[in-house]
Amino acid sequence: MAADVEQLVNEAVERCEFVKQWRNRWLAHMDLGLALEQPATPLPSANRKSFRAALDAVGRVVQRIHVAYFPDSQVALSTPILGPGGVDALVSCLKHGMEAQAEHRRGWKRLEGQP
Repeated sequence: MAADVEQLVNEAVERCEFVKQWRNRWLAHMDLGLALEQPATPLPSANRKSFRAALDAVGRVVQRIHVAYFPDSQVALSTPILGPGGVDALVSCLKHGMEAQAEHRRGWKRLEGQP
């Protein structure tokens, strides 16, 4: 079982890499190159397909562990865990947050007399 779980976890980590990059470089603490408006490596695409693949990979880990400890029961992972609107709502929320953050920065630049 340990080897199975390790393989599934490795796959899940790989599938979630794009989320980690968004979190590390944009959401948590802005990438220095981006903050200084220097050329930087573009963030990976965050679309419905990549989110679904990441969620499915994490679901396979949960399923495998669940089956090992509770062989006579099933865990239902088909229920959307993102809430109403699913991935579209999440991406829309992130987009609005990024727009608000950009407007906030523009406001500070205006206060500082920068163009």
